[in-house]
Amino acid sequence: MSTERTVIDKEFLICVFCQELPKEPRLLSCLHSICATCAKSQLSGSNTWTSCPKCKESLIISDSEKLPPNYWLKNVIDNINITESSERKICTFCKLKGKERDAVAKCLTCYDLLCKECSENYHTFTTLTKDHDVVSIPDLRSEQFNREIKSQRQIVCLEHNKEHLRYFCRTCDVPVCRDCIILKHNSHDLISSKEGMEQFEKCLQLELERIQKDLSPLKTQYLKIIDQANDIRNHEENVKLQIETTCNAMINKITARRRSLERDLAQSLTKTKENLERESESKAKKIRTLEMTMSFCKSMLKHGNDLEILTLQRAVMQRIQNISSGKDRVFSVDFRNIIPKLNATWVDPHLELCYTTEIDDRLHDDVKSSAEDKDVKVNKEHGMQENVSGFPAISINNGKKFDNESSLTKDNITHDSEESNPPDKTYKDVTCSFITSNVLISMFQRPKISSISWVDEDFFTATDQCNNNVHLCSLTSPGKVMTLQNCIDSVVTSWCYAVRTGSREIVVFDRNSSFLFNLSNVSVVAAASPISPLLACISNSSVSIKASKDMPLQCMAFKDSSGSPLCMGNPKFGCLLTSGKLAVSDWDKDFVYFFNENAVLFRKEFCSPGPIANDKDDLIYITDIFEHLIIVTDFEGSFRKTVHLLPHAFHPRSISISPNYKLAVAFENKIALFHLNKNSNS
Repeated sequence: MSTERTVIDKEFLICVFCQELPKEPRLLSCLHSICATCAKSQLSGSNTWTSCPKCKESLIISDSEKLPPNYWLKNVIDNINITESSERKICTFCKLKGKERDAVAKCLTCYDLLCKECSENYHTFTTLTKDHDVVSIPDLRSEQFNREIKSQRQIVCLEHNKEHLRYFCRTCDVPVCRDCIILKHNSHDLISSKEGMEQFEKCLQLELERIQKDLSPLKTQYLKIIDQANDIRNHEENVKLQIETTCNAMINKITARRRSLERDLAQSLTKTKENLERESESKAKKIRTLEMTMSFCKSMLKHGNDLEILTLQRAVMQRIQNISSGKDRVFSVDFRNIIPKLNATWVDPHLELCYTTEIDDRLHDDVKSSAEDKDVKVNKEHGMQENVSGFPAISINNGKKFDNESSLTKDNITHDSEESNPPDKTYKDVTCSFITSNVLISMFQRPKISSISWVDEDFFTATDQCNNNVHLCSLTSPGKVMTLQNCIDSVVTSWCYAVRTGSREIVVFDRNSSFLFNLSNVSVVAAASPISPLLACISNSSVSIKASKDMPLQCMAFKDSSGSPLCMGNPKFGCLLTSGKLAVSDWDKDFVYFFNENAVLFRKEFCSPGPIANDKDDLIYITDIFEHLIIVTDFEGSFRKTVHLLPHAFHPRSISISPNYKLAVAFENKIALFHLNKNSNS
C-alpha cells in the first residue's frame, strides 16, 4: 500500500495537531483531519474559535464530538498500518480465545486478521464466511489487490452498529443503512450508493473544472505579484546601495581631508619641533653638569680638610669657569605664528528620496526583459555583453571559437611572440578618455567585482567575489565562467591563470583551466602582463617570483635601503614590472613601497593606496579609492600625473591596463573602460 502513501498528499494524511497518522480521524471544515484524541484536547468546549495549524484557516467548532468521521482516511491508514507498519499483527480469532498468534493474512470481506491455521483451516470453512476473500499480507504489499480492497471497504452505521451503510438519501444528503430507511427515511428519495457516487462525481467534476478555470488566472496574478515584490526588493537594494555609496563617499572624502590636514600640520611643525627638541636636550645637559659640579663642591667642603681642598683648588675653579662662562641664549617661540587654527565650515548635505511612477514602470520592464533574455545584457552601442549563466561562444580576432567546455589557450590569443623590453621614454602627460561601461548581472546574489585583469587586447577576466565566479568578458562578446569558492582576485600570465582566495591561498591553473599548484600565506598576487611569464606571490615580508611554468619559485625577503629586513603591515595590492621590480601598497601604513628586482626598497610614496597596475611601458598606476582618481608615476618617481575617474567610475576596486592602453576599472558590479593617451618626448 506504499502507493497510497505516495499518492495521497502528506498534508491530508496526518493529524494537523500531533503530526501523526490519526487512529480515529475527524474532518475539519478546511478538509484537513484531526485525530479524536487531539479533537478532545485541542477543541474542547462549545463554539471554540481556532485556526488550522496547516493552512491557518479560521475555524469555529460548535462541538468537537460532532466533527464528521473521515472513514476514507481511516481505511487508508488501516491498510497502511497492515502493509507498512513494523508492529506485531495478532490473529483476530486467536485473540478472542486468549492466544497470541502472528497474523499472516487478511480477509478483505470482514477485515479480520488471520494466522496461518485460521486462514487455511477455519475462516473459509463456515457457512457465513465460505465466500470471503482471504489474501496473504505479502500479497497485500504487492498492491495487486488495491481495487478489491477499495471496493469492499464498508462503513458501520453510527446509529445501528450491526448494519453497514449501503444507500444514499438524496432528501437528507447522507448515506443510510437498511434500519435507517425503515425508521427515519421511509418516504425519502433513496438511491444506491453506486448511483449516488455517479451523480456526486459528475457534480464534483463540474466544480473542479470551474475551480481549474479560476485557478489559472489566479496563478497568473500571483506570479505578477511575486514579480512586483521581487522588483520592489531589487529596487530597494539598489537604492540602499546608492545611499550607502553616497554616504560612504562623503565620509571617505572627509576622512581623506582629515588625513591631508593632519599631514600638512605635521609637516609645518616638524622643523620647529626638531629645534625645540635640540634646545631642550642642550639645556638638560647643562643643568645636569651644573648640578653635578655643585654637588661635588659641597661634598668636598663638608668632608675634606684644608690641605685636601687646597690641592684641588685650581681644577675646581677652572671647571666652574668653563661651565659658567657666557650667557645662555634664550630660545623663544611665538606659538601664535607657528600653530595654525582650524577654520571649518559645515553645510548639511541634502539627501532625500524622490518618488516617480516612471521608475516603477521602467524597473518592471527591465526585470521582465532580463528574465526573458536569460540574464544576458547587451550594450548595442558599444557591443559589451555579459552572461553569468554560462557563455555560449567566444569570438577572437583569428576567428576561432570556444564553447562552454573549452578553455582559452595561449595559441588562441594573437600577440607578439617575444616580449620586448619597454623603451626608454620620458613622458610629459597621461590622460584618459571614457569609452563605455556595463553591468555584470546574476540570477543569484548581486555581483561584486573584486578584481579585473586583461587576457589580451580584447578579453579580460572579472572576479565576482559574491558568487564565487571568474568571468571572461570582452568588448564584443560574452565569455565563459569558472567557479572557484571564496575567490578574491585573479591575474593572467602567458602560461597561467592565478586566483587568490579569501584564505590567503593562490590557486594556479594553466591556460586550459587545468590545476597546476597552489601556494598558501599569500597576501597579493601580481603578474607583469598577459604576454609575460612572470608571476609574483607577495606576503608582508617576502616575495616569491616564478619566471616560467617549469622554473621553481625564487623567494626573496624584503629589505630596506640599509639591508635590514622590512615587514609591511597589510599589503593589499601590487604590480610586477617586466624588469622584475615591484610596487606594493601597504593598507595600514598608507604607503606604496617600490622594490627593485632584488626586493630591496628603492623608495616609498605616501598616499591613500588602492589597486595598482602597470602598462607595458612600466608606468605605474596607483588608485586613490577615496578621491576616485589614479596617480600615474614611474618607478624612479621622476614623473607624476593625476587622472580623474569621476563621473564614470567611483571607489575603484581593481584596475588593469591592456597592451593597447585600454584602462579597465571595476567598481561595484560594473566595469568602465577608458583609453589612455600618453604623450612622450621620444
